[in-house]
Amino acid sequence: MDKMMKTKNKRSTDIYMSIPWHDYVTSGKEVTIRNASLSEKASVIGRVGISLLACGSTAWFVRGSMSSVSRALGVTCVADIGIVSINFTCYEGHAFSR
Repeated sequence: MDKMMKTKNKRSTDIYMSIPWHDYVTSGKEVTIRNASLSEKASVIGRVGISLLACGSTAWFVRGSMSSVSRALGVTCVADIGIVSINFTCYEGHAFSR
């Protein structure tokens, strides 16, 4: 039984894409997301959107969720949402990130 569980777990991890989260953190310090850089905030907003889109959510729901997250982070986000892709730009003050 134990061998079967190990085989099952190994197969399930092989199909998922690994995400190197440390590559998205530029400051190198442990800070809250509200105090993070614009590119880090945009990364979180984009990941929320693409995760919902991948689950089959409608573009309207995805856009609303991205807007809610961006408002909570103090960022303005403009998104163009397709069937399988998202193109968005985030603004914070006079800076922007794509």
